[in-house]
Amino acid sequence: AQLLVVGTQSKRAVSRWILGSVSEKAIRICSCDVLVARGVGPQEGYSRILVPTDFSDVSAKALDAAVELAAPKGAIDFLHAWGLPGATPSFWGGAGQELQKSVVSNAEESASSRIAKHSEFAGSIEFVLQEGDPRKAIEDQTKAQTYQLISMGTHGREGINRLLLGSVAEWVLRNIDVSVYLVR
Repeated sequence: AQLLVVGTQSKRAVSRWILGSVSEKAIRICSCDVLVARGVGPQEGYSRILVPTDFSDVSAKALDAAVELAAPKGAIDFLHAWGLPGATPSFWGGAGQELQKSVVSNAEESASSRIAKHSEFAGSIEFVLQEGDPRKAIEDQTKAQTYQLISMGTHGREGINRLLLGSVAEWVLRNIDVSVYLVR
């Protein structure tokens, strides 16, 4: 299969934590893309889509998928959350401000090149840059705008990497009540 579509009831009770979630298990074990549907999907494509990015190849595929799934004149917000190692520019002393400018400049350049690849898209793709944790940035963005879909890449981390680094995709599934398209 190229795509697995699963529904979710967005259970947030103790039983969900004990029994687990079918949709979370599906994203862990499936090698294909997974759409976790909440509610009824649109007939003519999604009118507003959020695409969180870390500028990896899989997040580029998530933007490609969003363009394919968007309504003809839909809106896509391409979100990147960034942070300096050490948490603050002051940690880096005088070099912190220059490092911060470099990170922001590189993110804007990377976003521009990714967006330019979709110049044929009749809708809009806007780049949103936020400093901070990706989970918080996604949560803030979904509070600021109403989205019908979040299209995001998943790295498929397992074992100790998943325990240490966590999974932003699984966090989004647990905490954001929007349909999620996960790209492998």
